[in-house]
Amino acid sequence: MALTYNTLNSVTREEVIRDVTDNIFNATPVLKWLRSNQVTGKSGTKLQVPVSYARNTNAGSYSGADNFLANSIETATKAEFNWKDYYVSVVFTGDEKDQNKGKNAVVDVIDHKLENARMTMTYQLTTGLFSAGTGNSNKDLTGLLAAVDDGTGTATYGGIERLTDATWWKAKKTALSDYISLAAMQSMYGDLTDGEIRPDMIVTTQDVWDDLWEIITPIQRSDSEKMSANYGFRAITFNGTPVVVDAQCTAGYMYFLNSKFLKLYPMSGYENVKWTGWKEPVAQDVGVGQFLWKGQLACSNCRYQGRIDTITT
Repeated sequence: MALTYNTLNSVTREEVIRDVTDNIFNATPVLKWLRSNQVTGKSGTKLQVPVSYARNTNAGSYSGADNFLANSIETATKAEFNWKDYYVSVVFTGDEKDQNKGKNAVVDVIDHKLENARMTMTYQLTTGLFSAGTGNSNKDLTGLLAAVDDGTGTATYGGIERLTDATWWKAKKTALSDYISLAAMQSMYGDLTDGEIRPDMIVTTQDVWDDLWEIITPIQRSDSEKMSANYGFRAITFNGTPVVVDAQCTAGYMYFLNSKFLKLYPMSGYENVKWTGWKEPVAQDVGVGQFLWKGQLACSNCRYQGRIDTITT
């Protein structure tokens, strides 16, 4: 067939692109978990997230005709985050076009390139999720390393200074310097539990997960197998919360996360990864298309997020 770049767009079917973009977010437990709770419809020059930091003191018990308090009290502020942009380019050269005759051959080449792009975008996003947002001249996602911190690593988060101005904005952080233990996990879990508020995802590395597996599986084998089947990834349960592995998690770290306050915010129009279609540059014999995503990871209540680090394995 006479292959043009319009033809490339026609053989790159909509359902293929949809499968690729869906599988980007289904490839790791953390991406899948965040995607299931993402907040859509956000735009503007910056992402603004409401933050509640004080209780309303216009409340209390009363009797008969007591006057109610109705003072003007500031109980909330806003955290502000810069949007972050990610891309993966897919290139189909003129030589590849000429060497692959027939629609089936072209589809095979394109499928391979799109699968590679899917894995690359997954890697880029998950690497960003575990970063502090300072990489590539501060263009990376403001990830868990910044959100789940007590101010010693990331002193200012979302424009709010943690160490002196807003100590309520600190996450819980513990340096273990030892092997993982149920006691250390329970201490962190308890610190992050407040009535019905409790961690609903625990993420760690394969090495730490393996050590935990040796401890917890003999007493929770049935729960672990059930969680693995239902969740789609290997998981151990701890207090009913799945403990999962992410390959990009920092070595020796274990994160205790609460999706009520930790959200993925895709920019409006980028609720999924966007495909630009194939384009033909003027000065090159190639077809180029990009997968694009714009958004941010943001926490609205850091004190209910925690991490144990410097875990020995």
